[in-house]
Amino acid sequence: MNLIARYQPQRNRFWPEIENFFTNLPPRLFRQSVLLKNNLATFYTETGQFSDILSREHDHPCLYLHLWLIDDWQMAKTAEREALERALFLAAVFNFAAVYTQEAILDEGTNFDQTNLFLAQSLRQQAGRHLMEIFPGTAAFWQYHQRGWNDYAEATLADWSTDNRADLPLDEAALTALPQQLAVTKLPIIGAAMALGRVEAVPSLSRLVDHLNFVWQLLRDISTIRQDLTRQRYTYPILKTIEAAGFAPHQRPAPEQILGALVLTGVMGEIDQICTAQLAAARELAESLSLPTLVEYCAVVENQVEDVTDLFSLKSKLKKPTSESEKPRRPLFAPFVETLPKVIEMAEGYLLADLSFRESWEIQRRGVFGVSEIIGRAFPAGFIAEILTRHGHDMAQSIDMVFETLAATGFRYYNHDHLPPDADDVGLVLRLLPYSSQPERHRAIVQAPVERLVASISTSGEIPVWLIAKAETEAETNRFVSLWGNSCAAVSANALLGLMSYDRTEYQPLIEKCVGKLFDDIGQRGIGAGWHYVPLYTIWIMCELIAQLQTQSMEIGLEQKLRAAAQTLTERFKEEVQRYRVTPQEAALLSLICLSPGAPDEMKALFKADWITILTKT
Repeated sequence: MNLIARYQPQRNRFWPEIENFFTNLPPRLFRQSVLLKNNLATFYTETGQFSDILSREHDHPCLYLHLWLIDDWQMAKTAEREALERALFLAAVFNFAAVYTQEAILDEGTNFDQTNLFLAQSLRQQAGRHLMEIFPGTAAFWQYHQRGWNDYAEATLADWSTDNRADLPLDEAALTALPQQLAVTKLPIIGAAMALGRVEAVPSLSRLVDHLNFVWQLLRDISTIRQDLTRQRYTYPILKTIEAAGFAPHQRPAPEQILGALVLTGVMGEIDQICTAQLAAARELAESLSLPTLVEYCAVVENQVEDVTDLFSLKSKLKKPTSESEKPRRPLFAPFVETLPKVIEMAEGYLLADLSFRESWEIQRRGVFGVSEIIGRAFPAGFIAEILTRHGHDMAQSIDMVFETLAATGFRYYNHDHLPPDADDVGLVLRLLPYSSQPERHRAIVQAPVERLVASISTSGEIPVWLIAKAETEAETNRFVSLWGNSCAAVSANALLGLMSYDRTEYQPLIEKCVGKLFDDIGQRGIGAGWHYVPLYTIWIMCELIAQLQTQSMEIGLEQKLRAAAQTLTERFKEEVQRYRVTPQEAALLSLICLSPGAPDEMKALFKADWITILTKT
């Protein structure tokens, strides 16, 4: 019989208070709670309804342990009993939700981040409020309460620690920590015993639930092997299998290797024996405490262990035929989608849904040049198209749009003729030309802008941001353009990458002269030479330029300037990685810099996996 289903009447009476709590949260916490409730309903119900969480026979009975004890110890059905059952049930639900939230924050594969700490705190406070209805602040219960949360915190922090590696020794501490990860689930049943005046039974009750939680955590760790390996979280089953199979400590075995080794090495048989011993100890304690429901529950868990071990057994076992009315066995392994590939797929899908990339356009409505609106369309859209093209997407339609737009605007960033053409846009289309579906037409379009770019470069090799011909600067005109910053290292790097892509052989002498001037500017002004871009973009595009320069030999003087500039960029990058708070855009640039082929080794070594986590949680 389902030992959980029989308590549905009590659950139905208590549940409206839970819904009322979430409904009355302030707006920001309420929005967070909607996601939390959806996740809990997805992973802990058959129905997809939040009100049904943890009501399945194979779920952890953390919401029901105290109800079993109260029934088994035959507490009279009074208002006092109703109040006790209610308070402990509500506290169990809120504590479970708080624990889930905290672990989701730690898990890089979820969309929970540090801002959800406030929701976890609210849930814990609400659980404490219900417990205070039963136990005053001076009650001995709160010592067990603190111990339970401390044990949970220690086990969880150890589990998610950066030291949790496959080369750590496997010792008894790994087994001892297993039940501590579920230590909070002991609080309701301990509370029930203390409320009934059975304080002497609490140590035995605590050990009883520890034995059950040991088995529960072990089964849970087996079900999450794939995602744990992906996230380099080495649980007891994984460590035990690595040891038994003789895998090299620094080898990252595939999930299939671990699952196969679980069968072939006999590790699953050892786990079965460990679980059997734990359940026998739990059953003995339950009998000594006169808790027949928990004795019966030990048999339920024993069947679940048997189901799991059967999956990894090489022996053919005869099973009773399954009746048509009997539910099929639930999947053992937790559903898991590898986070990073999925996030990339989602991001690309979002971008590819609108090939004009309208959301990226820069639209100014400040009345510049006396007009109500000017639009910078081609450059941001072209930048996105360039990145997507490098990743194998056919962006012919978007690239055509960029060429046609710039041809119409005269290679101006905004669609207004008071602005001169700029080197950024010319450099961009030169990099897009190899991906063009109309190369002859587009090469003809860029010929005049390239000539203008080359003619605008000074004798010292400085590439101007704005491509103003000499005749235009001397001409009498009523137009007045305030040009803010006519020199920018990042713009120069963009333009040089364009020239190198367009015709490196023809423009090699000019490229070397401009690169020398650019490196001199970096040496003199540091990252401040990147006038029009944020520092991280400037560092990244300079690393990209260095990578292209290193594909060919260069004269010694230029190579020395390159090394000096790279060192200057590295010193600034060391400061950038110390940011207290990193936005998703900054996380992307920090990652791109470390992954750039042109980044110095010292810079690459500063990579932080947390930056990828920020991107996957955004």
